[in-house]
Formats: sequence, structure tokens, C-alpha cells
Amino acid sequence: MKFLNLLIVLFLFYNFGGSRSSSCGELGNITYPYHLPGTCNWKAYELQCNGHDTVLSIGATTYLVKDMSIENMTLRLVDPDLAKGRCRLQKQDFFSYEYQNPSSKVSTWFSLGEYSAITFFNCMEELEDSMYKLIHCMDEPRSRIYAGFDNFAGSIPKSCAHVATTAADFDVETRWNDTDGVELMRILRQGFVVNWKREVSFFDGPEYNKKTCSLLKHCWASAKR
Repeated sequence: MKFLNLLIVLFLFYNFGGSRSSSCGELGNITYPYHLPGTCNWKAYELQCNGHDTVLSIGATTYLVKDMSIENMTLRLVDPDLAKGRCRLQKQDFFSYEYQNPSSKVSTWFSLGEYSAITFFNCMEELEDSMYKLIHCMDEPRSRIYAGFDNFAGSIPKSCAHVATTAADFDVETRWNDTDGVELMRILRQGFVVNWKREVSFFDGPEYNKKTCSLLKHCWASAKR
């Protein structure tokens, strides 16, 4: 019975999900399950259109969506401040997040794919190690901001305090020796890739699962109108 319920959910996704697409600013391939507000109350997949920007909220943090692949179930996200050329970082570190739909037992997991974790430090003294990149645009009156990636920045340097950790494409590590602070900020403005996956609970009995499938079917059908 559980296997049959799983087949029903998959059938509904591929037959009612369809390929209806819409656009928002520069992102012209918004395709189900992602949708703009007013379609259905699946907040994990709801995108906001803010001028020429497509915005997705993950937890309490918002990101700009630069690209999406429904086939690969991936998004390319970027920090809004970095995307607009500002030299500051999100306060919330993101590496994985579960989004539970309140009306069903369907969860959506967002997690990073191949990535480099870039850690920023506020340092009272100058760091002489070339593995730490000085970020001039974040300098403060009495301290400096340095960045390192996890393989090199395994511990907090002396006289430094952790500021934030963010993600960058995995290949930044292969270019680290030839990268300075200016180039690093340019790389971060390109964003990072996030994977998503759905999980459906089948432990609440056939009647609940039938209701869940009905809710999914209604939402998917609404998305095609």
C-alpha cells in the first residue's frame, strides 16, 4: 500500500505538474513546481517578483534566483547585497534547510551541491598567511576583514573573530592561490548552486495519504491554469 501511494504521488507530479512556465525579470523559465504568488500556498516553491529580480525565501533569508533547472532540481542563488555590488554578507549562514508545508506531510529540503565554504574573519591584527584574502571593501576603522575557505581556514586565526560563512562554486578552491580579495568578491557575486528534493510521509495511514494526494493534485492543477 505504501508503494502504491508513492506511485500515486509521482503520477500526480508528472501529469498534473505539467510544463507551464512564466517569467519574472531576467528569469524567463519559471516552471512548475515553482510559481509566482497567487497560484497556491506552497511557500517552498513561491517566488516573488521584485522589479527585475526573482526572489526566493529560504527560512528567514532571501536570495535572488539567477537560474533554475527543473530537470536537475537545482537553483543558482546569490546574496541580494552582493548581486547589487554592495560589500556585505547575509547574517544567516545557509547550508541546508527543511521547508514543511503546514497543510500536508510534504517536506522540501534545500541543500548545497558541490561548493566551497568561504569563511570571513574580523581581525585586529594583519594576517601574513597568503591563504587568507584581505577584503578591502569591508575594512573597519580598527580592524580588517579576511576570507579563507574551509580547507585552509579550519580554525579561527589569532586576534580574529568569525563574521560569517557563505558558499561559492566549488572550483574557487582550485583558483585560490591566484585569487585576491577583489576577485573573490566577484566570484561570490556569481552565486552558488542549491539542490532541492521533496519528501512525503507515508506513516499516517491510507486515509491521510489520500487526502495529501488530493491537496497535491489541487495545487498542481491550479498551477496549470
